[in-house]
Amino acid sequence: NLLMWSHYGGRYKGFCLEFATTDPAFEKARKVRYSESLPTVKVSAMLVDKDFDPVAGLFATKAEPWSYEKEWRTIHAQAGTAYGYSASSLTGVFLGPDMDDQATEIVCLGCHRFSGHIAWQHVSRRERWERAGVSRMSSSERR
Repeated sequence: NLLMWSHYGGRYKGFCLEFATTDPAFEKARKVRYSESLPTVKVSAMLVDKDFDPVAGLFATKAEPWSYEKEWRTIHAQAGTAYGYSASSLTGVFLGPDMDDQATEIVCLGCHRFSGHIAWQHVSRRERWERAGVSRMSSSERR
């Protein structure tokens, strides 16, 4: 989706990593709920019952116009903690249509040790603006 690339892909110059959601890091992933109205939370439930699940629900709620994203979010209770993913969970790398050669080289070098099990893709613009084309890259194109 080219709109997603314009919002999150550095104006088509970025890249996207694809992960297998079977990795334990995704166990807490929540499907984002898209709503016409703002969600509410009962503060008393948090303070008295120590029920923070509704707060996590706030972070997994967005306005209805964003529903085309079909987003999932991972929310962890421990603030300031870095979470990682196992190398085997990286399944794909998508390079933006306007990514320059230097940035492409940096991403390829950074992901080189995983290249045996990941699919490399180059995203291109198509005639219809709402769609992005994806083509598989050969190993020689990544060097």
